[in-house]
Amino acid sequence: MRVFFILFRKEFKNYFLTPFGWVILGLVLLMQGMSMTSAMERMKDAPLSENFLLVSLSAPNFWFYFLFIFPLLTMRLFAEEEKTGTLETLM
Repeated sequence: MRVFFILFRKEFKNYFLTPFGWVILGLVLLMQGMSMTSAMERMKDAPLSENFLLVSLSAPNFWFYFLFIFPLLTMRLFAEEEKTGTLETLM
């Protein structure tokens, strides 16, 4: 478990010492803010019984964003593993 935290800290630093990590973080926050604003706009005029439906319909947007964000973050890791020849060990 100790090795995991060492690797996690190293990769976390690598992401946020470069502009790439900050751009991805900014995009995620922007998309989540737009999704939340849209949900709140729809909820302000809806009756209370429909608010749960509106919130549950906006929840899939969260997972849709991560469908694209996680691959963006892991592409570099897979490229490094393939370059060093340790990708087969992970698979």
